[in-house]
Amino acid sequence: MDCQDEPLVQKVWELYEQISSLESLKPSKDVNIIFTKLVLTCMPPNPIDVTKLCKKVQEMRSKLIRLCGEAEGLLQSHFSTILGSCESPLGHLNIFPYYSNYLKLSLLEFNILSQHYTHVPSKIAFVGSGALLMLRSAHRARAFLYLVLDPSDLYGFEVLSVFHPANEVISSVVIARKYAMPANSLEEGLGPIMLPI
Repeated sequence: MDCQDEPLVQKVWELYEQISSLESLKPSKDVNIIFTKLVLTCMPPNPIDVTKLCKKVQEMRSKLIRLCGEAEGLLQSHFSTILGSCESPLGHLNIFPYYSNYLKLSLLEFNILSQHYTHVPSKIAFVGSGALLMLRSAHRARAFLYLVLDPSDLYGFEVLSVFHPANEVISSVVIARKYAMPANSLEEGLGPIMLPI
């Protein structure tokens, strides 16, 4: 059987073609409808392993992930501009379409991190480095939307937790702790490892 015969793949391919034909990925009625269809297509549990699909589908998936990332960035920029023009931006966060998902994902991440810390953090850095690495990945059909992170690729880190949600939160959560390095490790050439992008 050709990997494109899978009904899920056919539906995602149709949506990919629609997305690719859009003049712009900026938020609009058409963009919102197509991406909503894509998310709803990929959200239900499905045993598909997208990493094992044929090369042609992998190429489409790679392009689709880039388009999803671009559209998400444009959506965030659009609503950042709107919120930035409000006198009280925090009081209007709920106008952002994915605000409730961001809250759910943040709570999920916090709860998982709490399992690996002995105390509740008093400070949070939204972006930064530290002893724990928290990454987002995707699983099964949701991997048409986001990259799949193989925990074995996290050189120099001990994977503490991998969680694949089964609700409207699309991203999987991967939490890893940096292995302790001896004080003289940099002198011995055992410094930080650069991962390919």
